[in-house]
Amino acid sequence: MQLPSLIIPLRYSPALRAALLATHLFPLVFVWLAHLPVPISVGVSLLLAGSAFWQLYVIRRRRGWRLLLHAAGHAQLQYSLAQAPTEIHLLTETRDLGWLIVLCWQPEAGGPIERFALCRDGLPAEVWRKLRISLRWRRLDTKV
Repeated sequence: MQLPSLIIPLRYSPALRAALLATHLFPLVFVWLAHLPVPISVGVSLLLAGSAFWQLYVIRRRRGWRLLLHAAGHAQLQYSLAQAPTEIHLLTETRDLGWLIVLCWQPEAGGPIERFALCRDGLPAEVWRKLRISLRWRRLDTKV
């Protein structure tokens, strides 16, 4: 099966941003409702705030990234329009859950494994469908 080249902008969906906020705000509320000693509540609140800001930083850092899937079976990641694409290996840990796609890749030159979650509302419907088809029929790398 010959797959067309596909350009996917990696951007977080509103649903994933809402989930990020909910997973940080709900514990924050419950820490203060639990009547714990104030130093413990303040410490946990600071840790939750730090975690939320770190996640928002990661989201902003990845703004403008594009995943390029080629018909020949290889993939590239372009960090910005000004930079040349970097060859990457899509790993077998990449998951398609129907409503959520978790992309896992490693640069060909080596380095840490990166992950990115895409939700259905973060991409146009046609791109979402083509990405799911491409991932289903693509042979993913098993090298780690």
